Amino acid sequence: MSPNILDSKNYALNVSWRMISLISRIERFDELWPVVSKKEQALLCKWSVPEKWNVYDLFAELETCSDSFTEYNALVFWYEAETDILPLIKCLLFAWYLQFIANIRDVRGCVNYNMMVQMLFNGGYGWAIYLPFDGSSRICCMQDMEVNDWVLSVLSFLDDCQQEIMHKIDLGILAWKQIATEELLLHIIENNNGIKTTAIGRKLGTSIATVKRMLNRLIEKSMIERYGVGRGTRYRLI
Repeated sequence: MSPNILDSKNYALNVSWRMISLISRIERFDELWPVVSKKEQALLCKWSVPEKWNVYDLFAELETCSDSFTEYNALVFWYEAETDILPLIKCLLFAWYLQFIANIRDVRGCVNYNMMVQMLFNGGYGWAIYLPFDGSSRICCMQDMEVNDWVLSVLSFLDDCQQEIMHKIDLGILAWKQIATEELLLHIIENNNGIKTTAIGRKLGTSIATVKRMLNRLIEKSMIERYGVGRGTRYRLI
């Protein structure tokens, strides 16, 4: 028996401090997301669900005048008419109710997740397009949960995804910085054939220990060679 989406009692959440904390973190991340440059976003794996899914597309999968069609029509009407609920939570509630509609139920994990990603993205949550491909399996495992537990679990999932997104960006930025520094180091050696470690450190403004680690990496890549011993050690391009 499908819950009546038009009855507000069915989606009255028992808001906990944990839920409020997760919502606040997710919304705060969303406010900061515009600061993330396109270059940094390029480090992430983008998928095409928001370009292919639309709340109206599912109407074509349902027989007109069937109970499923009526229920889904009511769900879409509720989503468009409801203005008092935070868009984030409204998207999650839409996805939760979707699993109760016959003919959608067999693939509800995939439909739920794809629809949720699309709705979040179209609702202004730009980072949603970088949610993981395998998220549908996580959402599918939650399909028998009561609405409060489901919303809390999905919020936790989204929060984890946001942390992973920033972790990937941070790692990418570090990699960029390393590449840029190595390119500068190669330029210095190219224009100062036989340069010593101390001279490289002065030009880079970097400690000798850091310079040596960088030089060792370039030697391992067969990009430079070292000759001489002790204080007479020098470097040149191969």
